[in-house]
Amino acid sequence: MNGAGFVEKAILAVSFPLYVAGGHICSDHVAHFVLGKAAICILPVSNRARCKLHWGSDQECQERLSTFGIPRQALPLDHRNYEPQFDGFLVWYNQQLRQEDQPALQDMTDRLLRPEKNDVLFVPGQRVSSAGNDHLRTLAQKRSEEYDLLSSKKKLVIADEVMNEIKRCGGRFLKHDTPGGVWKEVDEGEVRCKIMQLFRNIRYRRDKSNAESLMTTLPQLVAVDQLHPDDVLFGTTTCKYHPGNIMLREMVKDLGPEYDSATRARKTQLAEFILQKTKDMGGRFLKHEDTIEGDHWEMMPDDIARFKVTKLFRNVRRSKTT
Repeated sequence: MNGAGFVEKAILAVSFPLYVAGGHICSDHVAHFVLGKAAICILPVSNRARCKLHWGSDQECQERLSTFGIPRQALPLDHRNYEPQFDGFLVWYNQQLRQEDQPALQDMTDRLLRPEKNDVLFVPGQRVSSAGNDHLRTLAQKRSEEYDLLSSKKKLVIADEVMNEIKRCGGRFLKHDTPGGVWKEVDEGEVRCKIMQLFRNIRYRRDKSNAESLMTTLPQLVAVDQLHPDDVLFGTTTCKYHPGNIMLREMVKDLGPEYDSATRARKTQLAEFILQKTKDMGGRFLKHEDTIEGDHWEMMPDDIARFKVTKLFRNVRRSKTT
């Protein structure tokens, strides 16, 4: 391009709302070349390296541009009459876009996590069967009884040890929030919470299994003819309004903070304390049975009653967090 209107064209170029990755300014006028050099020198360092100034004839400038990968046919102006010609420019421009996008797509593909054999996978609402998940469940199962006897702080230590064992075997903790979504790595805080939930699930299934076995092995329940105000009732929706049930909930709420921070052995002692205190006040733990002869109540064995008390402790704790 010749030097005519150099400043006006520069002002027009910067007025467009475009992101400029780099710029090449060509001129055959010495004064414009000196002025352009001075302007580039006062630019920020990050922008200075992206601006190139070329001085010379049309042929010389086009040869210099070609060394930067800009062929003559890509110039949007005809060098003979400076009329716009965009066909060649658009072809070159689209080629540059494809070349720029290809590394970005490849980089994104490289960063996508692919589950491997020893990884532990978390999928909402699903129980995943994989080598990593089975390994995690085995570790938790082996240490579940030890975990239940510890305080809350020491339980965190057990959870960390299980997490580190998975990592030592080369496993990661991955999840995706939607079916078929992209896998992403779970942070340690969330992993720790999931491991502790796994320990609670194991304990719940073990307690449930123990309670069911007790129901099948214990002797016949003792029938009760008349209810007392201090009795604790189970089996109907109206039981919670009975005076004995209200008293039981109050005792559980009072001892709840101590129960939540206690060890497994201490929790058993607290449940036994409530059981014995109810008996000392003349109360019994009764279960409702609907038979052909009509409604009647049966006295529950101490093991079943103690299990019901510990379950009430957990239910009260959940109601505080929701």
